[in-house]
Amino acid sequence: MGMNTMNKQDAIRAELAKELIVQNLREEYRLRPIKEYAEQFGVGLGTVQAALNDLKVSGAVELNACGAQGTFLARVDQKALWKMSGYGILVGLLPLDTGRSIKGLATGIYEGFTRYDLPIHILFARGSANRTEILTRGKSDFVVMSEMAYQYALELGKPLMKVGEIGRRGCSYGILTRKGAPAETFRQIAYDNYSYEQRALVRACWPEEQTCGRYLGVQLADLVRTGQVEAALVNHEAEREDGQAFELHPLNGLDPEMKAQMDRAVIVVSTENRALMDLLAIVASKEIVTPVQEAVIRGEQFVRY
Repeated sequence: MGMNTMNKQDAIRAELAKELIVQNLREEYRLRPIKEYAEQFGVGLGTVQAALNDLKVSGAVELNACGAQGTFLARVDQKALWKMSGYGILVGLLPLDTGRSIKGLATGIYEGFTRYDLPIHILFARGSANRTEILTRGKSDFVVMSEMAYQYALELGKPLMKVGEIGRRGCSYGILTRKGAPAETFRQIAYDNYSYEQRALVRACWPEEQTCGRYLGVQLADLVRTGQVEAALVNHEAEREDGQAFELHPLNGLDPEMKAQMDRAVIVVSTENRALMDLLAIVASKEIVTPVQEAVIRGEQFVRY
């Protein structure tokens, strides 16, 4: 990876700090040889050595040189090292917290960061396509979506990497119609074009001439209510429409693997952020997030984020 910055040493210092944060959290204290860092970052040995010295002078780390055995982290000031990394407060972007599954995921991620005393802001945005756009523009550090949405994004060539599964997405789609309208007779179905999940479901379940997309998710119920569309694809858990006006028909016959992908929540970063990927694999792992999410769903733990 080359460094096109005004101050190469500052950039290398930040990258080294990010790697050492992960090493310290993993309790892996032996540093790699200077030559390996230089090859990784595409700079000279002196630039790496100077950046490492900056970390020592700042008090972020103390190193213990052990000759042929290598150099080891003797002490780490995590807050100072975090400051040198340039991370600041990380921003995670999740689906709208309209259901307990998302509230549980947000609480689990927040508790993971809190456990390691790291700063985090959790925000919410409707539509995995929107969250992907925000991520790739550098306006968030990571996003959460379903495995189905992630795979669809990869098909579109989006520059994403999956950190791992963290829990349940809480998706259970159905067909929303006006009261008394049988789902089997509709000629067209509206869907949220900003949801990769819905786009994948529509592609798998209906011929193109039976769908009418390009709508915002928040418009779907009103489109059905006013008769502008006969039916709309909506998420059972997220949508709470008036039962007097609407009827919700289960979406039956889905392939089991498709259903599994739809319900697996994954955490995703951009392809240029591998250091953050390694960090999130520790502080927002399935082992940390899932038990918290399940406790929130059962009502045994307060929401906190």
